Amino acid sequence: MTVDAAVVPSTAGTDDVVVVSPPTTATTRPKKKIVPYYKLFRFATRAQLIAVIGAVLAAAVHGMSLPMFAYIFGDLVDVLGNPEGVDFMDEISKRCLYLVYIGLAALVLAGLWHGLLTFTAQSQATTMRRAYFEAVLSHDVAWFDTISPAELPTRMTEDVTKVQNAIGFKLGVFTMNLSMFIFGY
Repeated sequence: MTVDAAVVPSTAGTDDVVVVSPPTTATTRPKKKIVPYYKLFRFATRAQLIAVIGAVLAAAVHGMSLPMFAYIFGDLVDVLGNPEGVDFMDEISKRCLYLVYIGLAALVLAGLWHGLLTFTAQSQATTMRRAYFEAVLSHDVAWFDTISPAELPTRMTEDVTKVQNAIGFKLGVFTMNLSMFIFGY
C-alpha cells in the first residue's frame, strides 16, 4: 500500500477492507506551467513595447493624481478655515484652479494609458491567435481525433482573452493603483 492510499471499510456489509488509492498519473490533469509575466509580451513589436512603456508611465502619473487632489483639497479646507486672510478669494481661486488642472490631467492621462494598452493588447492578441492557429494546424491529423471539436476554438478564445486582459487594462489599473499607494503614502 502506498502512502497516498487509504483503507476504508467495505460497503458490501462484510468485514472486508478495501484499499482506495488516488487515480494514476495518466488520468490526473497535468500541472499547468506558470509563465513569467514578461513572456506575455513575446508577440509584441518594438513599437508596441514602446507604447506599453509610455502607457505604464502615463498610468503611474495618473495614479499620482488622486493623492495630489486630496492634498490640494486639504490645503483648500485650511484656507477656508482661516477666512481673515488678505487674499482670501485669490487663494481659494488658485486652489480650485489647481484641482481643475489635476482633473484635466487625470482625464488625459487615463485616456492615454487606456487607449495605448487596449490598442497594443488587441494587436498582440491578433498575433497570438494567428500563432495559435498555425500551431494547431501543424499537428498530425490523428491528434485531432483525441480532442473535442469545440475545445480548440473555445480554448483559444479563453486563453488569448485572458492574456489580452493581463497585458492591457489590468496592467494599467495595477500600475495606477500601485502608484497611488506609493505616492499617497
